[in-house]
Amino acid sequence: MIPRRALTTGVLAAVLLLAGLPAIAFAQRPAPALQAGASFDPPSASIGDRVTLTLRVTHPDDVILKAAAPNLEHVDVVNTIPSTTQNAAAGPQVTTFAYTLQPFLLGTIDTGTMRLSWLRADGATGTFDVPGAQLIVTPRSEEHTSELQSLAYLVCRLLLEKK
Repeated sequence: MIPRRALTTGVLAAVLLLAGLPAIAFAQRPAPALQAGASFDPPSASIGDRVTLTLRVTHPDDVILKAAAPNLEHVDVVNTIPSTTQNAAAGPQVTTFAYTLQPFLLGTIDTGTMRLSWLRADGATGTFDVPGAQLIVTPRSEEHTSELQSLAYLVCRLLLEKK
């Protein structure tokens, strides 16, 4: 007969071992396979024109993605277009994030690496870095200079004029 204390200790050890197995299996599962790219449409624009920055991510169907709007100097985010997810051929899904931007700086604007967050159906989370995109911004004719002021600049100017 097994002493009661040894049986209790054995059962406790088995429970602790089983409780730890999901965490071990969870920690060993690799991150989901994600493929992503970013692009501007159009790839070049005049200063003050509106352009669309699009991120397209191919991912397994058990993954949910989240992306924050870009934060670029001298570029206004005019609109954040709701993300869409579509089934691609052979199982993976494609999620698209799009933002309408308005640049107020001449030259090349580089988004830099953009970070996505992901959540898998098993509760695993993580981040994924998407290579950035570049937009070439060219000058406009002088007759359009009044159209080049950002909304934030115009609001500040109006508030100052009221004082």
